[in-house]
Amino acid sequence: MVLRTYHTNGSRSCSAALHYYSLYPHPQEVDERLSVEESWTPERVRRELPFASLAPVLGGEGA
Repeated sequence: MVLRTYHTNGSRSCSAALHYYSLYPHPQEVDERLSVEESWTPERVRRELPFASLAPVLGGEGA
């Protein structure tokens, strides 16, 4: 998952994330948090947090 998450940020970001994970005293908390964050797809954000989407501003009336 870390490689998928940090693939665009380069090897330094990936190395930092892996180092943090290896030193964190409760890695299961990191795993749980990443699992929750992975469940937030763009579609879910638009559905559950419509005010957080720029789509109506960019494509709506008056644009």
